[in-house]
Amino acid sequence: MHYHFAGKAELGHRLVTRYTDRFRSALAAIQASASPNSDKLAAYCDLYRRTLNDRRMCLCGMLAAEYRTLAQPMRDVVSGFFDQNRAWLADLLDSGREAGDLHFTEPSEQAAKIIIAALEGAMLIAGPLQDPAILDSVVCRILADFAPS
Repeated sequence: MHYHFAGKAELGHRLVTRYTDRFRSALAAIQASASPNSDKLAAYCDLYRRTLNDRRMCLCGMLAAEYRTLAQPMRDVVSGFFDQNRAWLADLLDSGREAGDLHFTEPSEQAAKIIIAALEGAMLIAGPLQDPAILDSVVCRILADFAPS
C-alpha cells in the first residue's frame, strides 16, 4: 500500500474518486437516454437498488457517517460526490418539471437533497433490519411523489 499511497487518506481519496467517476459515468448514461425524465429518475433510483441488491453500500454514504473523522482531502471528495449528485438530480428535476413529466413544489435543489437523503438513509437501515424492501418502498414513494398530477 505504501508503495502507491503515502497513507490511508491518500488511498481513501483515490477510492472515492474512482467510485465517483464510475457513478458519474452511470449518470451520463442515464442522461444520454431518450427516455422521459420520470424514467431517468427511476433509473437514478435503480442505481441504489442495484447496489443494495449486490449486497453493497454506497461508499460515500458510508463515509458520510464518519465525515467528521475524515482527513480534509477525503471530506472534499465525499462532499464532491454528493454535490455532483445533487446538481445532476436538480437539473433532471428542472427538465422534468419543464417537460411536464415530473411534478414537485419545492425548489429542485431541495427536492434533490431530499431524494438523495431518502435513498442513502434507506440503504443504511435496510442492512441492519435485513429488509431490502425498505429501499424499494422509498423508491416507490419517490416516484409516486414526483409523478405528474
